[in-house]
Amino acid sequence: MKSKIIEIDKNFLPVDEKVSMDIIFDYFSDQEIEIEETNAHYRLRITRSDFLYCENMENSLKGLGINKKKVKDFRIVEQNSIFCLLESWIPYGWSKFIAENSKLTDNLTIIHLDDHADLMSPRISVNNGKWKDMLTGDEVSFSEPESIKKAIQSGAITIGSMMTPLIHYIKNVNLFHFKQNVDSISRYIEKTTELDSLFCLGKKRLAVKLVTRPKNLRERNNTYLRTSRLSELIENIKPNTDIFLHIDMDFFNNRFNGSTDWRIFAAKNNLNMDKQKEIMDDLCRQIFEAGLGSRIKHVSIGISPSFYPCEYWKEGVSYLLCRLHSVGVKVGELMKKLKLNTDS
Repeated sequence: MKSKIIEIDKNFLPVDEKVSMDIIFDYFSDQEIEIEETNAHYRLRITRSDFLYCENMENSLKGLGINKKKVKDFRIVEQNSIFCLLESWIPYGWSKFIAENSKLTDNLTIIHLDDHADLMSPRISVNNGKWKDMLTGDEVSFSEPESIKKAIQSGAITIGSMMTPLIHYIKNVNLFHFKQNVDSISRYIEKTTELDSLFCLGKKRLAVKLVTRPKNLRERNNTYLRTSRLSELIENIKPNTDIFLHIDMDFFNNRFNGSTDWRIFAAKNNLNMDKQKEIMDDLCRQIFEAGLGSRIKHVSIGISPSFYPCEYWKEGVSYLLCRLHSVGVKVGELMKKLKLNTDS
């Protein structure tokens, strides 16, 4: 989508210009921003970021057959899966699957392998149960894939907020967040709204809160478990629920964490390829032993440029898909489309 012009009244921001700039850039952290100043406003030209700024990715893009100019919108969508560079596209794959599968129940288990929770608030306002893209004014519905596609292209749904719309749409969600090097925590999911703080002051945005005590039965039926122990995760999966398996490749290595200052901060998760493969093997072994393969109805995989190092893209994705396929997870079509070497 082309860049969009947004005006922000200076009266809504602190007098200190540096503080104001920090607020603006934090609010639009996933956008490329150009700012012009008038007496009364900051005029912003915002464009979705392609996240290609932490390293030279030319060869790795070529290795996957991806045109650099098409990075923002690159995705491969199959009946039961989606593969993309930018994780903001994951909800589009979910939306298409849901629209085409009316038998999907109100109870969903999400296995979320990711170095981030991705539970931020999207730029989607809520009024009387209706969703609206705050950047375009278009209506948004999770059961209408084209509306989700437009919300991604506008920047309303971002890499950091991509989980939130699905959680609001499904009645009962058990979200299992598999993250390395963390203590286990268990929470309830409160599906709520929050007031916008800058662009559309006073409008309510979709939001998710993790709480220790549920207010009602609805919250009791929506749970979040974060753990570094895959066995703990699998033990807590309820029987007979459909499963969405989501894998952000930065789970295996998050060297850059989306920051050009990555050299200053020691990466907490910077595993070599051999160690990544060990984790992939263990993941797939436990999926097989628990008999989860047939229950996984949808698989979503995102590379996350400027998070997951490009030196691992082709080998990591190839090995992961091959191992998932070997335990009965439906990724065969992705393997064909990506034309990867899966003899691993």
